[in-house]
Amino acid sequence: MKIRTCAGAFITLLFILSTFTWKERAHSAGNEKMYRIKHEGAPVPGRWLRNISLEYSWEGKSAAVPLQIYFPAGYSKTSDTKTLVALHGYSESQRDWGNETGIEGIAASYKIAIVCPGMGKTIYETKYYRETEIKWGPMPGGRFIGEVLMHALRDEFGLAMRREKTGIIGVSIGGRGSMLAASLYKDYFCVAAGLSGYYDILSMTKEKPLVSVYGDPVDFKERWETDDNLMNLTANLMNTNIFLFHGVNDYSVPKEQSLVYAMRLGQEKKKNNSSITIRYREKKHMSHDWKAWNRILAEAMEFIDKAMAR
Repeated sequence: MKIRTCAGAFITLLFILSTFTWKERAHSAGNEKMYRIKHEGAPVPGRWLRNISLEYSWEGKSAAVPLQIYFPAGYSKTSDTKTLVALHGYSESQRDWGNETGIEGIAASYKIAIVCPGMGKTIYETKYYRETEIKWGPMPGGRFIGEVLMHALRDEFGLAMRREKTGIIGVSIGGRGSMLAASLYKDYFCVAAGLSGYYDILSMTKEKPLVSVYGDPVDFKERWETDDNLMNLTANLMNTNIFLFHGVNDYSVPKEQSLVYAMRLGQEKKKNNSSITIRYREKKHMSHDWKAWNRILAEAMEFIDKAMAR
């Protein structure tokens, strides 16, 4: 009888442990991964919730990432709201999407929540190296998106609960971030959009942000060819709808970055007989700025909403 009682208690304990949330498991594991969200007031449907702080720990070090989130009409924590993570450019701010574009009005019409993390100076890398000069935070920026942010959104706000209703978009280096996140954490995003991004880092070896993370491309050629190289990760996106845009007059990042990447994705789609939609758009007289991104945003958001509805 005692043996059966002990066995029953042990099974009960296992059941309880299996029902822990990701956040509770992270805390149970010690200081390797932990996070908590601080914000003033509750989410109000139809408005932005600003001044959110997502605090996390990684390998014994702590940091706080600012967020702002737009909650559409009808939102509740249990409403299974469509969610779009929006990434800014290098060294910019989580406030940019709300200040520089009409994303709030478009999101309201589609009832999509917009999540804007303040990513600062990250190239959405997934690891650091001895040669890395600029570290965005204790955890590499790309890993933060997939391993902290997405879990925190689910736990705290009930956002991004299902892949079929979750997408990611980015401008400039944030476009690279959106494609990397969708490639490496493909269970989270059904659609990804990159506006004026750069995807083939082997053709951008003089870009200081890239060099500051990966080191000298001559000394570390293999690293540049393999680590976080989107041109080698296209197979991971064969279940993800893709929207790419570039201005023809972009003298910061050449349009060929998006054009060649779209072609590579198209080749992969044909090879895998995939049913995803890949849409590439380029616009004359547009350059590398929020004016161009705001002008293409309505089309991008329509594409994103349709992908979520499939």
